[in-house]
Amino acid sequence: MTTTNHPDNRQGQLHMAGEMLSFHYQDVSVQGMTVNLQPGRYLQTLADFERAFAENPVIEFYLEALALTGVAEILWLRSKDAQIEMGMEFKETLYNANRLWRHRRFYRRPTQFTGQLQVNGQYHPFQGENISADGMLLSIPSLTAPVLPGTAVQIDTDLLANPVAGIVCWSEVSERDGAVRIGLRYLAVST
Repeated sequence: MTTTNHPDNRQGQLHMAGEMLSFHYQDVSVQGMTVNLQPGRYLQTLADFERAFAENPVIEFYLEALALTGVAEILWLRSKDAQIEMGMEFKETLYNANRLWRHRRFYRRPTQFTGQLQVNGQYHPFQGENISADGMLLSIPSLTAPVLPGTAVQIDTDLLANPVAGIVCWSEVSERDGAVRIGLRYLAVST
């Protein structure tokens, strides 16, 4: 695959299948965009991208020149002129996002969801506050004290196809309702 250098400022980044990739965008509308992808460490060929697309068609993106970030759904992939092209439809967007993207690693989608968290061998029902490609923020009313950062947990929710392992990044007792709030990151499991 060849990489084309584009002299203009139509560059962006996206997070797909656990990898941060750069791209050049060709067409942008209020509904979506078409991009030429730069190969990554693991996603290099059209077949690699097609496998990732089949597993999860949702990506997170950032367009610095437009100060736009959000979530999009991949509609199609193809190889053209030794480049991989991707068409996507925006699902959620946030304008003036330069500060957000620089201070946070991933876009966090505010959404309410429920599930169970296993921590220290016990299950606790939770309410989710937001979710990203890298982790989630949970509120757990049944806990009475913060959970130590670095504690391994298991998360089970309908938003994820299977239960996943995570690690607590921070934890606090909410002054608003007394529930323990936990910021956690998914653990990558290698086989």
